[in-house]
Amino acid sequence: MKNPQTQKQISRILKENEGWTPQNIICSLVVGLLIVWAYISTIKKVKHEYMPIDPKSFSLYTLSSFWMVVLNGNLPWSLVYFELFVLAGYTLFLHHQNKKHGKTSDNFNVWEFIHENPLPIIIHDSQNRPTVWNKQIEQETGYTFQEVLDYYEKHGEAFSIFYTGDILSRVLECQEIVQTTGKWFKDLAFTLKTKSWEEKTFLWTIIPNGDGGTVRTAVHITDMLDIQKELENTKELINKDPLTHAYTRRALETDLHSLFENYERLSDSKEVILVLLDIDYFKYVNDIYGHQFGDHVLKTLTSFVQAWIRQEDKMYRIGGDEFMILIHSGDLPTITAKLNKLRQDFYNLEFQNISPVTHIGTSWWIAPLSICQETVHSEQYKIIEKIKEQVDYYMYSVKYFSLIREELLARGVNEAFLNEKNAIASPFIDEVWVFQWVCIHSDRGEVFITKEEMSLIVQRKKDNIDNNRMPTQKGLSPEDLILEL
Repeated sequence: MKNPQTQKQISRILKENEGWTPQNIICSLVVGLLIVWAYISTIKKVKHEYMPIDPKSFSLYTLSSFWMVVLNGNLPWSLVYFELFVLAGYTLFLHHQNKKHGKTSDNFNVWEFIHENPLPIIIHDSQNRPTVWNKQIEQETGYTFQEVLDYYEKHGEAFSIFYTGDILSRVLECQEIVQTTGKWFKDLAFTLKTKSWEEKTFLWTIIPNGDGGTVRTAVHITDMLDIQKELENTKELINKDPLTHAYTRRALETDLHSLFENYERLSDSKEVILVLLDIDYFKYVNDIYGHQFGDHVLKTLTSFVQAWIRQEDKMYRIGGDEFMILIHSGDLPTITAKLNKLRQDFYNLEFQNISPVTHIGTSWWIAPLSICQETVHSEQYKIIEKIKEQVDYYMYSVKYFSLIREELLARGVNEAFLNEKNAIASPFIDEVWVFQWVCIHSDRGEVFITKEEMSLIVQRKKDNIDNNRMPTQKGLSPEDLILEL
């Protein structure tokens, strides 16, 4: 500016530009102040009360103001247009931010409550994307909402910023249960790491928000005895299946892994009895009577069995209609006889909420846990599959013994036994762990299925599948089959 030539050029431009008159300058300042005053009112309502705007109109204001700045040569008025451009653009930005985070004037009071609530609150959408992160959770964790959002955009989830390992798996499992079942949890204890790497334990309440996402509120607990107690309660709670209240597959994996870890040095492991059961033709029960009735059958079966087993024994739901039971110590023949009565008593139940009255059959398998010694060195997540591979083979003797009906009749098996709808299989393994036969237990007595007969059952079952036929005892339709079960 000290350059004389530059000063002359500026002076010449100002003189040539008639807009730089005192009158125009004053007018542009007044108009500019009025525009600011008008926009501040709109901006406050959009920012704090989530007032909706017409994004098309404001996009047009922003664009037209920009081009007026570019095309207008009158500097005072160009500044007014630039002011319009900035204010309209900022208002449009606030509107899109509100829309992005689900903020509307309809839920303004809810948002006010969330941000003024003394408890930490987080809301996730159906993709586990955080949409609300109130100032209390920000203070507790040290992370701002923007930092958590940036982490989500980078990693596809935001939970691992606080949790790792087994805790992260449990948090995600609870989140999935709430989103898929609509069930909600209260007082789940999880320990997280803050931005400063401080460990804090919170009691979380997780509820569905109605849009496939979740609302999470937390209470920070600091007493060590309370923390230990709540962590144990949480472990027990999330290890239960939300529908049947049997223990989960994950809990079974953990318990089996622990048993097999101690297998060679603790005799208790060898006394454990393993039971597997499933519902006969459960898919057809669901298809014919609906999933609501199917859920009723699952819950009834679980309650029926859990009323019989002891407190130290556990029942697990491992998928669909399949369950496992770990019975800690006991005499195998005695327990087999009790389970056989339990099986028959369940079959005799009359499910009268459908027409006609229906009986539901179940197939069972029982053996000492030691029979599954091949799984001792399996990875934890593979243990159940390894056991099921063995059990499924033996269960063929219960489910499909009618496929060798003629052979069994020829060797003198009572025909009444062959008309049984369900039974319990117990395999016999010799001292060198070679399978010899399966004993089928039912109310009609016991029948032994040899290795050769098992191979025949497997082959005929395969032939039925290849011929796209469902194996039935009398060639009935699915509807008739269910009534026969």
